Amino acid sequence: IVNPIHFPLHPLVEENLKVLRLQFSQKRIKISNQIDPAINLWADREMINLVLRNLLSNAIKFTYANGEITVRASVYQKEIICAIKD
Repeated sequence: IVNPIHFPLHPLVEENLKVLRLQFSQKRIKISNQIDPAINLWADREMINLVLRNLLSNAIKFTYANGEITVRASVYQKEIICAIKD
């Protein structure tokens, strides 16, 4: 069942980074959350949370030690585009 609500994206990314902190700190990976705190979604928060955690986990897995991961989002017309660069 899909349960869409309004919520800010930035804090959800921060929550996931806290959960994954051990993984990226062991590899000494620098992670930068550059999402504007004003960006809000209308979506199922738990589904977005699962997707974010999966993408961030994969980025950590495939980033070399001492690497860097950047999380960004932008608004294009009525869509929000989120990018995770490793």
